[in-house]
Amino acid sequence: EDDSKVLLEFDGLGAIAPAQSINSVVFSSSPGAGAVPYRGATLINLDTGEGTRLTDDDLLCFMWSDSGQQLIYVRMLEEAQCLAFYSVRANERPQELVRFWPSREMLYYFHFFDQFIDSHKLISPCGHYLIFAGHAIDTPQNSPTTINILNLRGAEPIRKLQVGSFGCFAP
Repeated sequence: EDDSKVLLEFDGLGAIAPAQSINSVVFSSSPGAGAVPYRGATLINLDTGEGTRLTDDDLLCFMWSDSGQQLIYVRMLEEAQCLAFYSVRANERPQELVRFWPSREMLYYFHFFDQFIDSHKLISPCGHYLIFAGHAIDTPQNSPTTINILNLRGAEPIRKLQVGSFGCFAP
């Protein structure tokens, strides 16, 4: 007996991030097959097939924090000519976390995020910290990029760890 079921149908390029602690996945698609950003994100329960729309923002990259029960995603802010990390929980409004100019290696990660999110985690295992490399928007873009830690609970300012172009948490 085939117990498979269709969760959704879509056109274009699709990406999925696991939300293992709640037996769900986060799904988004790019109707232009990669020519435009992903359009919004939906949390889909694998048991029921029910979806909860988390955001309608255009996304470059997204990942679920099992410990934080939140979606972390990256957007391009065209008016500010930078990228920004955002956080959103089900039935809440997205919150901007930090604006930055990414390192070249971070841009590569964002482009292929769905292949890296399980092996190169940007969210700490406890769900309290986000690591990223780049420049703060008040820093000259020609200065060396730094590896930065952001407390997702907002309890402390961003910490610059050291000069570098990419960082991630060990499994």
